[in-house]
Amino acid sequence: MTTRKYLTFGEGAASADAGRRPIVRVVGVGGAGCNIVDRLAGSGLPHVEAVAVNTDAQNLVGLRCRKILIGKTTTGGRGAAGVPETGEAAAGSDLERIGGALKGTEVLFLLSGLGGGTGTGASPVIARAAREAGALVVALTVHPFRAEGRTRNLAARVGLERLRDEADVVVVVHNDKLVRDFPHMNFPDALKVADHLLLHPVRSITQLLTREDLPNLRKVLQIRDIALLGFGESSVHLGPRSVIRDAVDSLMPEGDISGHDRALAVIHCPPGYGEDELHRFIRELHLFIHLDAQIMWGPIADPALKDEVRIMTIVGRARERPGGPAGPATVVEPLPDGHGPEI
Repeated sequence: MTTRKYLTFGEGAASADAGRRPIVRVVGVGGAGCNIVDRLAGSGLPHVEAVAVNTDAQNLVGLRCRKILIGKTTTGGRGAAGVPETGEAAAGSDLERIGGALKGTEVLFLLSGLGGGTGTGASPVIARAAREAGALVVALTVHPFRAEGRTRNLAARVGLERLRDEADVVVVVHNDKLVRDFPHMNFPDALKVADHLLLHPVRSITQLLTREDLPNLRKVLQIRDIALLGFGESSVHLGPRSVIRDAVDSLMPEGDISGHDRALAVIHCPPGYGEDELHRFIRELHLFIHLDAQIMWGPIADPALKDEVRIMTIVGRARERPGGPAGPATVVEPLPDGHGPEI
């Protein structure tokens, strides 16, 4: 029988000295990505640099992070007008400046909204450059509502395919699924929830991550495909299975995780939560995914939690490159008819 693979985080950023922390940057691309990064910068995340990249100079004004205006000679700072090719060209024309801002990055969280011009077109270019420079690239994206139209949804589909070829792992939050899960939620609130869902993995992972953890993190997240994002919450009295079941039910988008072979799990628990219970979490997660899956995990003690325990998990399967067996299919819904900018 194959031994189950448990890959644990190190002591965590809270107790690690500066020399043990990897260089982590969070880059927002395009209007949606920049807005998400600004929220992160405003709330504060120690030891993580936030960077906003956009073709729209006006959008960068007032953001609380480092800002890079790209494609100034081609767009005049007026945005990409919803054309991904314009966003791609803008990133290509300023790739040297982008590379300078990301120099030394070991883990890059790339945040963007799909379907527009800059986020859709520039994100794959930045992902490729960062990965080729040695960074682990985790792309976190928002897929537009179907009601936003055929053109925007088609652009999102094409952009997603390009991004999954360039990033090490891609996580997608579908706005339509949020509305289905919460039918009384309006569009603006759905966008806020999507932002929160994308920032949650950034916060959870960086809270625990040390440089010694990087090889294991690469092993788990270097899948070159789309992964599923899940969250679970339950009472400590109901046990780990209840929390894992809740996380599986919330996967973004819906998917069958049986047979997937890699997972990252961060367990938020009350201080003093027993180590035996933590290991039960991972055993339960193995049962839902695969008995021989590689699972990297770590706990975060949260004094605000009294009788609750929560889990954030990213579940994936390594994508075979051309010529090998097919990897998991991309989940795509049918299209409907019908400081100032850095100069």
